[in-house]
Amino acid sequence: MDMHELDILPEGTTKIEALIEKYPLSFFNLANSKKPVMPCELSELAYLGDKIKGLNIILDNAEQYESKDLWPFIGLDYLQLSFSDTDVFFEDFGNLQNWLLNLDNLKAIYFPQIHEGSELTNLIIHSLSANKSYPLIVIYKAKKGKRVKQRNKEPTQIQAPGNRKIYRANKVELTPEGIKKIIAKDKKLSSAPAKELFFSGPLEVEDGEWLLDADGLFFEESEEIVVSLSGTDSLGNFNCSCRCYWQPDEGGFYFASRVPIKYTNYTTDSDFYMSIKFSEVKITNSGICYLKGVWLQSNEQWIIEGELSKNKFKTIAL
Repeated sequence: MDMHELDILPEGTTKIEALIEKYPLSFFNLANSKKPVMPCELSELAYLGDKIKGLNIILDNAEQYESKDLWPFIGLDYLQLSFSDTDVFFEDFGNLQNWLLNLDNLKAIYFPQIHEGSELTNLIIHSLSANKSYPLIVIYKAKKGKRVKQRNKEPTQIQAPGNRKIYRANKVELTPEGIKKIIAKDKKLSSAPAKELFFSGPLEVEDGEWLLDADGLFFEESEEIVVSLSGTDSLGNFNCSCRCYWQPDEGGFYFASRVPIKYTNYTTDSDFYMSIKFSEVKITNSGICYLKGVWLQSNEQWIIEGELSKNKFKTIAL
């Protein structure tokens, strides 16, 4: 791919047309431009959206009137993103999220000013990386950044699931060579202290053949979820807990195999096991965790799904 770096946004159609005439088969990267642009400033480049592979954007917030201007640019490889107002409503974020979910080719995102592990960045990372077959590179500024203001006093930090790797760097260049340098320095962040959202609620079982509840589910790492389940089937009441690991195949899913099932009516060394596959684990913009998957036991399988509500965090014993 023939990529040209642009330090500034071309002003006026004359300069843009001259650029395209000079490089008719090229792509353009504005992710490292000296000054971030508002979405409304991109209107003159909209017809070249498929040729723009990198943007440096600043948003007031995540409301619809801004995100609609970004829709021509869904083929991005690199994105530098900042906010002048980081106080974002969940319902407003849904508008920006629709655009983020369509950035299928994004390789790296850089937050030059937002605090790492904030509610806002975790929502963005989750949207961008949940179904990726390759890791999304997430980069924060190495020096201490501005913390995100919270509307709720209760911590609502989300340990974002998905296929991503997080780094911290003093100097960031969003190009293939620049990303390689950041990875080579091995400044990968360790996992943030657990302030995960903890979810629970009933699950629907295919055909309603038996009952199942998620007593607790939380994201412990970017590639792991821990879940505690209980229910009632033809053998009686049971419970089980497991750690499900992210599998990148088939579009990605969480999976745990040969999980012991403890039935109330049987001894602890009874030979009952199940495997579980979660094909969808999504945190909605209203704070609900939507869950869908398959329960496999005794050569049979059942589709399970449900919407889990947020609860206070507690430890699940495995």
